[in-house]
Amino acid sequence: MCGKSQAGVAGWSMVRGGLAVAVVCCAGWGCSNGEKQEPVYPATGIVRMGGKPFGPCNLTLVPVDKLDGVIRRSVAGTVDKDGKVTFGSYGVNDGAIAGDYKVIVRSSMSAPPPSPIPTKYGSENTTPLTASITADRPNEVVVELQAGKATGSVPGNAFTEATKTEAFRAGAPISTTGGTE
Repeated sequence: MCGKSQAGVAGWSMVRGGLAVAVVCCAGWGCSNGEKQEPVYPATGIVRMGGKPFGPCNLTLVPVDKLDGVIRRSVAGTVDKDGKVTFGSYGVNDGAIAGDYKVIVRSSMSAPPPSPIPTKYGSENTTPLTASITADRPNEVVVELQAGKATGSVPGNAFTEATKTEAFRAGAPISTTGGTE
């Protein structure tokens, strides 16, 4: 036995057995917080306003249907400056769960959108935008925004005006008295 004691071999066997159980559990249940994960399908999208790519911003797909009486998981994606987005349900860009959704559009925390996002797109109760994700075909969500009353920015507001400056875009902090520091 190459100088190993019976207790050492038995202990290693128990550890290996425990690791095998852990691997099987993770493979079967996704190593999540106990949440059952529904299958996801590749899903991308494009956001446009006035026929031109619109971004950066964030999209959230809020399910309109339930599964076994339970509200389903929302899907999210960050739209880049070219208006392109890839959706994720459990992780970044891992895909979307099949179903019907309301589409919510909000400003990104990392960069301001090229123009204000109309208020009606900011809530599942007011957005007219919808999307469907299926398991049987490629999914591309096309979002056509119409200009209108904006949310998140007020023309003439010191903060809004400061975020439009070159200094802000270069990383300068914003002063509470207007402009950049």
